[in-house]
Amino acid sequence: MDALRSSYREAIVATMYAKKSHMGGRLAALAAIVSFAGLWGLGGCSDDDDGADAPGDEGVADEGLADEDYATPPELETLEEKLLALEACEPTHSHNSNFIDRGCDEGRAFSSKLREHRDTDDAKMLGLARQHLEHDSPSIRVGSARLVEEPFGVRDGGVEPVFQVAQREDDTRALASFMWILIDAADEHEEVGEWFLEDIAGHDEAELRRLAASLLGGLPGVLPVDGAVSTLLELAAEDPDTEVRAAACRYAGNQDDPDAIEVMAELTASPDAEPDIYRGCMTGLTGMWSGMLGAERFETAYDIAVKRMRASDEWRDWPLVTGALMEIDAEDFEEHPWLDKDVIIELLAKVVGDVSVAFTTRESAVEALVDLDAPAEVFAEIEAHYEDAEGEDRVAEAIAEATQGAQD
Repeated sequence: MDALRSSYREAIVATMYAKKSHMGGRLAALAAIVSFAGLWGLGGCSDDDDGADAPGDEGVADEGLADEDYATPPELETLEEKLLALEACEPTHSHNSNFIDRGCDEGRAFSSKLREHRDTDDAKMLGLARQHLEHDSPSIRVGSARLVEEPFGVRDGGVEPVFQVAQREDDTRALASFMWILIDAADEHEEVGEWFLEDIAGHDEAELRRLAASLLGGLPGVLPVDGAVSTLLELAAEDPDTEVRAAACRYAGNQDDPDAIEVMAELTASPDAEPDIYRGCMTGLTGMWSGMLGAERFETAYDIAVKRMRASDEWRDWPLVTGALMEIDAEDFEEHPWLDKDVIIELLAKVVGDVSVAFTTRESAVEALVDLDAPAEVFAEIEAHYEDAEGEDRVAEAIAEATQGAQD
């Protein structure tokens, strides 16, 4: 389970598309899909550097973490020097830069030295972390927390001190880094899970609520906290921030919970809905019928999504939706009879016909139509459409070539 949860630290969307071995040549065309991880805050919040008050410190011990008799082990002296040098850096909300400003040389130097200590004894790394987790500098607090982080979780003994500091952290940038580490402990430490669901999901800072949504639901089929889906659906329906609602709706679709379908249906009922929320919920619905984000596939989600897709002529902002359509094959139709091949062909043709969609995506949609043995009249309509499309000569030629090959 820990190994699975480590995917929170990766661009997990790319691996979803490796679920089917025939993906191969289409991966490049779908590369844009990976970018939605950043759009929805999967890898953390933006680089907005404004700090804000964090949750209260009820239940947190008053005693400090540092040990007056602590002596830094000789092998960690250089690492400690680079840790303390982080005071010259500004923290950020983004895990993509390890929550330290990318332009800070001291930050890069610390990260490089830290990598050399991946195999260092847990007790030694924890001892050094405790000495500086309560430092006046938020950047040094961020670096200290990273000392207890492992590729697949948290070092032994590392959860308690980081959680203790996180509960009274007053800088949201440092708090974001603590969240990123503590999510790996949320299933085994009930108090950490409750903190995510109550304090963080209800935090005044929208950036942190958005990050909470991505961490609580970001990994398909793996819930780090019991009750996470209910929290995600509440955020999707009621949060005052549009981006938080969009992220929560999108990630609720990862978890194979049929209760999410009703919420997504309501939030996409009107084509005039807030675009970000509509897009997020359409992505969530797609995950629930396509099997690309979760383990189960729901016919109800498919029926709703098809209605929405048929009513739309704009596909540029739906990369995961188009990707799901392009990945359907004969095996899918056999395993899920409710998937209608004619409908999938119809929708793929709409993707090809939307000139706002990236050329490579449209070209891949044509290849998918070829694989599905779409009728000749479908290809003829596509060619006719592009004959009249101004400025699309290159696209028209490429698609004409592909369709001609299919008809031959």
